[in-house]
Amino acid sequence: MVPSLSLALVLVATSVLSALTAMLVMQLRRPRPGPEAARPYAPDIAGRAVLIYDDRRLVDANAHGQTLLQSARAAADASGAPESADDDLEPVLRLLALRFPDLRDRLPSLVRAGRITLGAADDSGFEMVAEWRGGLAHLTVIDTRADGSCLLVDRLSFDALQGELEGLRECMSHAPVAIWRTDADGAVIWANRAYLDLAARGPGLSGWPLPRLFPALDQDGPQRLKLELGSSACWFECRGLARAQGTLNYAIPADSAARSEKARHDLVQTLAGAFAMHPVGLAVFDDARVLQIFNPALMDMTGLSAEFLASRPGFDRFLHALRERRMLPEPADYRSWRSALLELERAAQSGAYQEEWPLPSGQTLHVTGRPHPEGGIAFLFEDVTSEMTLTRSFRAQIETAQTVIDALPDALAVFSAQGTFRLANAAYHRLWGTDPMAAAGHGTMQAALDVWRTASHPSPLWPKLAEGAVACNLPQEVTGTAALRNGIVLAVRLQTLVGGNLLVSFSRARPDMAETADPSAPTVSRPPVAAAVPGVAQGSRPSITPEHAAHQAILSRGDPLADAGSGADRAATPTVALAASGNGAAPAASDAGTQDGPAPRAARVRHRSSRSALRG
Repeated sequence: MVPSLSLALVLVATSVLSALTAMLVMQLRRPRPGPEAARPYAPDIAGRAVLIYDDRRLVDANAHGQTLLQSARAAADASGAPESADDDLEPVLRLLALRFPDLRDRLPSLVRAGRITLGAADDSGFEMVAEWRGGLAHLTVIDTRADGSCLLVDRLSFDALQGELEGLRECMSHAPVAIWRTDADGAVIWANRAYLDLAARGPGLSGWPLPRLFPALDQDGPQRLKLELGSSACWFECRGLARAQGTLNYAIPADSAARSEKARHDLVQTLAGAFAMHPVGLAVFDDARVLQIFNPALMDMTGLSAEFLASRPGFDRFLHALRERRMLPEPADYRSWRSALLELERAAQSGAYQEEWPLPSGQTLHVTGRPHPEGGIAFLFEDVTSEMTLTRSFRAQIETAQTVIDALPDALAVFSAQGTFRLANAAYHRLWGTDPMAAAGHGTMQAALDVWRTASHPSPLWPKLAEGAVACNLPQEVTGTAALRNGIVLAVRLQTLVGGNLLVSFSRARPDMAETADPSAPTVSRPPVAAAVPGVAQGSRPSITPEHAAHQAILSRGDPLADAGSGADRAATPTVALAASGNGAAPAASDAGTQDGPAPRAARVRHRSSRSALRG
C-alpha cells in the first residue's frame, strides 16, 4: 500500500515538472514583442474621457476622448487662437481650463507626483485625473454624475444642439463688439474675433495666451476707457458681468461719443472764455435744474461766492441764495414768492421770461430766461441801474416838457417832415375836439388839415399848407388867419423846426388883424427879428403890459382857447404879437424902435385907442 502511494506521488510530481518545463521552453521560444505590441490602450468606460499623451502628441484616446479633442479644436478655431499641427495638448488644456483653472500650472509636476486629481471649480460634477505611467501622461475626465453609464442623446436633439452651438459661435465671431472672458485671476481664457482683431493691431499683442487689453472692469456700471493701439487711440464703453466661471466682459466702440463729448467740452470752454470778460451775468441750468455754467460777472453782480457756484447748486438753492443776499425783488409773502419761482421756471422754458428786478439796494437787474438745448434753461443778468436812472430822467424831462406845453394858451401841434403827427398840447385838442390817445402815433397832417377845413370857412391858407406839406418844400415860416364857423378868427403860424419837423400854432387874432387882414392871403415871412419891446431878445416873447392884458381879456370872451380855465385870456397878447409877425404891422413896429430902447409912443397910443373903442 505504501509503495503504491509513493509511486503515485512520483508520477504526479514528474507530470507537473514536465508541464512547467514545457511552458518555460515555450515562453523562451516565443518571439519578443515589437513597438506596436507595446502601445497602450485607452479603454471605453462609461462617463470617462481618456487621452494618452507622449509629451504634447496624442498617442491614444477612447471615443469620449476623441469627442473632447474635437470640441477643443472647434473652440480654438472659433476663437482664432493660433494652433500647431503637432500640438494636441494645447486645445484640450484651453477647453479644460474653464472647469479646471489649476490644470495648466500643476501638469508639469505630474512626472514627480505620479498622479494628480483635480475637481471642477464649478458645480458641474466633473473630475480630472492625470497619471504618469510608462513614460506617458494619461488624462482622464470623469463625470461623477454619470452613475456608471454614459448619457444617451437622440440624434435629433444632438443635431439641434450642434446647430445652436454653431449659430452662437457665428454670432460671437461676427459681433462688432469685443467680448472676452477672464478667470478669477484676470487672465483672458476666451475672446471673440473682434477682441483678437484689436490685439492684432497692437505690436507684440498677438499669440497665446491671449493678451489682456483692458484692465479689470468694475461691476457697478459702464466705464469709458481709452485703448492705445500703436499710434492710434480708441475709446470704448466697457462693462463687466461676474459669472461663476469668471467675468464676462464687453467693450463697445465709443469713438464718436468721445469726439462729441470733446467737442462739447471745447465749446463749453470757448463759451466760458467768451463770457468770462462779458459784463452780463450768465447762469445755465441743465434739464435736472443743476447749475452747469456761470461766469465771473455773475459773481460780481450777485455777490455769490465762487465756491458756492462751483458746487453746482440746484435752481431752488440758487434762488434762495439770491434771496438771502437781497438780490431778489421782495414779495408780499413766502407763498407768492414760491409761486413766482415756479412761474419763473415755466416762463424761462418757453423763452418768454424777461423782467426788471428792482432790488432793495436801489440796483435794477434786467433778467432774461431762455430755453437751453436738451431741456436746460439759461438766465442772463444785466445791471441796468444807470440806464434805468437815465430813462427815468428822460421820462421826467419829457413829462415836464409836456406839462409846460399843455400850460401854454396857444394851440400847438408838431408834425414830422413826412407829415406824421408827433405831439400836441391840451389847448390844441380842446380847440379842434380831437382825442389825444387816438392821434398819438396814428394821425397825419393831411388828416389834421381835413379837421381844420371842416371847422373853418374856406381859406387859401389850407391848400397852401397842404401843398407845402406834400412837397416837403415849406419855407421857414408861413402865417395867416382862418375864420372858424363860430365867428372866431385864428392867427395860424407854421414854421420849420430843426430836423425838418413842422410846428403849427393857433392863437386868437388881434383886433386889427381880424378887421383889416384878408384871411385869404397867407403870407410867407422871414425869420422873426427882435421885437420892439424893451429887454426882449430876438425870438423871445415880449412882456405883457396891463393895457394888453385888459385888451385881451375883452377879446377872449367866448374864445375856445380860453375854456376850462386854461388862462389863455391872460397870456394871449404875447402869442398874438408873434402870430402877427408876418402881416406887416409888427415889422413896422420893430423898425420904429430899437432892441434896448423904449417902445414908441405911437404904439402905446394905438393900444389905448383900441381899448377905448372897445369899451365904448
